[in-house]
Amino acid sequence: MGLIKLKPEVLIQSGNAIYNDDIRIHLGEIISSWFTDSELFSSMVNIDLYKATFKNWIASSQLNEIKGLESFPQQSVSLGVTQAIDQFHFQAMSSGRRIRTFRGEYPYSWQTCQFKYSEDFIDDRPLEENDAVILSYPFSGNGGKHPKMDWLLNECARLNIPVFLDMAWFGTCEGINIDLSHPAITTVAFSLTKGLTCGNYRSGIRFQRDYFSDLPTDKLVLRDEWNHSIHLNLMIGIDLMKNFSADTQVEKYRRDQKEVCTHFGITPSQCVHIATSDDSKWNDFNRDGAFNRINIREAIKKLRNGKKSGN
Repeated sequence: MGLIKLKPEVLIQSGNAIYNDDIRIHLGEIISSWFTDSELFSSMVNIDLYKATFKNWIASSQLNEIKGLESFPQQSVSLGVTQAIDQFHFQAMSSGRRIRTFRGEYPYSWQTCQFKYSEDFIDDRPLEENDAVILSYPFSGNGGKHPKMDWLLNECARLNIPVFLDMAWFGTCEGINIDLSHPAITTVAFSLTKGLTCGNYRSGIRFQRDYFSDLPTDKLVLRDEWNHSIHLNLMIGIDLMKNFSADTQVEKYRRDQKEVCTHFGITPSQCVHIATSDDSKWNDFNRDGAFNRINIREAIKKLRNGKKSGN
């Protein structure tokens, strides 16, 4: 497919990742056996195996370096990262804290709590001791590292402000290097939604320190203790993590990302489905007045499909 056939209309604003047909085809070949084999069906209570497999999957990346997970004594299943954010909202507000984020952040993080758009972004006023921060890495606004991330973590440590680190885009990225043992990070969550295209059967994992131990029993912890979880989703996740590494998306789509970005004159981010630009011609993709973030997943799919068909 000639790149000239790719028009700006294929560029979108959402954060959705590239749907990988290899994963869909793999599941189609194996998932029916889980329902026809009664022993396999009965073994779907698999929370401990899921947690262990997820940690190994994170460590499997050769393109990113994630250190410090051993500093979190508590691991819990989460419905993607979003459910873990819900719990952090509850913990923060129950402790009298106000949620703070940077401009350009995943909007769910601030749209579903007591957040004032005109004054609560970290960009707009100083942090205070009774705050609680949600930060994505890769950052939702630019597909990489927020320019003030290091400052933020150190400032939060100084003020004893808990930080929730949203790593939902891990599995679509390269060059993400972090030591999660930083004292400001009280919670970190990962998801398979983007990295293994599990949006229709979402699952994730939350790692947490005992920062909010004075509150009632954590909902995610209690649900795991009761084995009251999304067992089929976890079984899908276990199988996919054993068969597809955390670098699968980058290895498959990185070259396409660069071709598409060169064609449109935009900058590839560390996440294969995201590009950025400071050019005002892309201001329709602006997020909270901070970043022009451009989702190129549809352009990549069209490019690949065109090459297959020879057009």
